[in-house]
Amino acid sequence: MDSVVDYYTGFGAYFFNLEDIEPFMESIGFETLDLIGSTNIGTLLTADQSHPLWGSLHTCSIWVGKNVENGRAPVLMM
Repeated sequence: MDSVVDYYTGFGAYFFNLEDIEPFMESIGFETLDLIGSTNIGTLLTADQSHPLWGSLHTCSIWVGKNVENGRAPVLMM
């Protein structure tokens, strides 16, 4: 694990090596079903671009599915 802290604001972030995450979580009792990152690619969209994605349950389901699919990509977890 590594960390970065801004000493002026107190904001911090923690970084783990991907190969260390599953063994750590399993050592404290979790069962690994899948490793999915939370990149929230949707933050790159403007309000006009993102509004149609939440317009119906169908498009929302597609958007969530794409986020889960992309979250499995190790390159997006780095």
